[in-house]
Amino acid sequence: MLVSYQKSIIFFGVYSLFVFDLIDCGRKKSTTNSKNKDQNINDNQCLDDVKEKFDINVAKLMSLGRNGRRWPETESEHDSYCAETKRLNQHLDDYKTTCSSGPSKEFASIILFSLRRVTRQYCRKTHTNQRRHKKLFAMYKCSNQLSNQTGKCLEDYIDTLLSTVKLSTIQQKIPYTCCNYFELLKCTDDVFHSDQKCADSSETFQEFVRTIFDDIINVACGDYLEFTVNSRSSPTRSSTSLTTKCPQSILDSYDQDMARLMTIGQRIWPESFQESKTFCVESRHLFDKITNYKNRCSTGTAKQFTSVIIYSIQRAHKTYCPNKATKKAINFFRLQSCTNRVTNQTVRCLNHYNEQLQAIKLRAPIPKQIPHVCCQYFEMLKCFEKEYEKLPNCSDSAEIFLNFVRQIFDDIVNLSCQDYTESSDRCDHLGQPPSIPMIKDKNWKHFKSFILPLVDIWNNIDG
Repeated sequence: MLVSYQKSIIFFGVYSLFVFDLIDCGRKKSTTNSKNKDQNINDNQCLDDVKEKFDINVAKLMSLGRNGRRWPETESEHDSYCAETKRLNQHLDDYKTTCSSGPSKEFASIILFSLRRVTRQYCRKTHTNQRRHKKLFAMYKCSNQLSNQTGKCLEDYIDTLLSTVKLSTIQQKIPYTCCNYFELLKCTDDVFHSDQKCADSSETFQEFVRTIFDDIINVACGDYLEFTVNSRSSPTRSSTSLTTKCPQSILDSYDQDMARLMTIGQRIWPESFQESKTFCVESRHLFDKITNYKNRCSTGTAKQFTSVIIYSIQRAHKTYCPNKATKKAINFFRLQSCTNRVTNQTVRCLNHYNEQLQAIKLRAPIPKQIPHVCCQYFEMLKCFEKEYEKLPNCSDSAEIFLNFVRQIFDDIVNLSCQDYTESSDRCDHLGQPPSIPMIKDKNWKHFKSFILPLVDIWNNIDG
């Protein structure tokens, strides 16, 4: 019989992720005694009252519906809200340590990382955050006004998850969970747009929800992503066999198309709504080709992480492909002129990163390869920032460009870099990355994008 906790979204998200444990059990005919012993300890320590407290606290943290918290509408309320958020995060961390193991613990760790990121992003007080704070308080006010409607979206999603647990096969649980998550996003978006005064706050509200869930969705859902046909059809995985070996001609096309999709140094950024139409038609074509390359040329960790990158690039391109030529969109495209002017400089930053990845792959010890990849990504961001600083009146364009790059890379960085973050000092203690040779030997390849050297590094992880 299913437990009757129905207050939060994450409890059933994590509950459904226990499917990964069940799948592992089906593959492995036996487990060690120590693992069984550890699991028994977890079962004994995680009684129903502990799980129910966890459920209640997650509902508070999400601030959705009748069981969530009221959103803060003043600065003093915001301070109290953020202080309580930190306490709730700590409780969830304790629960993860005590009550989960195996794949479910790994996925819970991703969710907790995302929750802590929400705390940092939404509760940080800096001068550069004042404009963002204004948008947040507008969203908070609308969220309180629309609490019953968004709460209904949440409750419908939870009911769907319950039905999935009861009725679906193990192979279907995760795909159904993923596809219905996208329905939850659509439902809440419709709620905000039903109130003319709150329509502009929908994007900020969606960003809050996505900040929490997108990392876990990217990893768990594989091909069932928001922009794919699978998320709109019956959830059955493709049985197409994959190969880690593709002809060099295919790999060259993969590299070229990814570089073109990244746009930096490969395409002109659209400076008008009319130009964006051509830009976006080509982008959609490139997405289709890259997804096909991914399925043909990668497996395991490489395929999983490439799925995350493709999803992130699709999300980043949405801003460049609006449906209407609104005043906001026209101003956005006008700012692209600075980005086109600095193309020669930004492409040098990106090309240096691509070469650095290859040096890491060929010369760095395997345990240090991912840390070096992360630290050099942060160096690339600094390089971009320095180039924009040389141009007058381009600070707004720099913010848009850096946001584009971060949207592409941040999900994969958050999932793979662990303690090697932009704000930590771990990179300072890692040591210098392998140097790029002045004279390249026959093993050195000239890549146009970051994707193939990254795939090679991820393949090293899988052995």
